[in-house]
Amino acid sequence: MGQCSGMTPEQIPILRQVTEAPRTQREFVDWLVARHPGLTQILEEHLTDYDELLSHVLFGDVTRHAADLARRAPEEPGADAELLRLLEDLDPAILPEGEDDDPVNNLVWASFVENASTDADEPLRTRLRSFPNLARALSPYE
Repeated sequence: MGQCSGMTPEQIPILRQVTEAPRTQREFVDWLVARHPGLTQILEEHLTDYDELLSHVLFGDVTRHAADLARRAPEEPGADAELLRLLEDLDPAILPEGEDDDPVNNLVWASFVENASTDADEPLRTRLRSFPNLARALSPYE
C-alpha cells in the first residue's frame, strides 16, 4: 500500500513540471485555458480580433469573465465553483514577496488584479481577498 502510484523519486519532478503553472506568458495562457474551458471562447475571440496573442489585453477579458462569475456566484453554484478554480490557479502564479518578477507574475498582477481593482460591483475583489497572493497584489489598489 505504500506506493500506490508506482512512481520512482526521479519521476516526481517530471510530474510537478506538468502540474505547475508555466512561467512564460504564452505557455501560462495555454495552460490556463486548457484547465478552464470557459476561457476557450474568450481566447478564440481575442485571436480573431488581434491576429496574435496579446496576453495583457487577453487578461482584461479574463478579469471581466471572473467578475461576471463573481456576480453570478450567489445564485449559481456552478459559477461559484468555476470562479474558485480559476482563482486557485491564478493565486500561485503571483510570486512570493521578495522574489524576482517574471512575465507570469507581471501578467496576473498587472492585468488581472489591477483590472479587478476597478470592479465596481465588489464581488470579485471580495473573492480575491480570500487568496493570499491575490490579496497581497490587490492591497495597493485599495
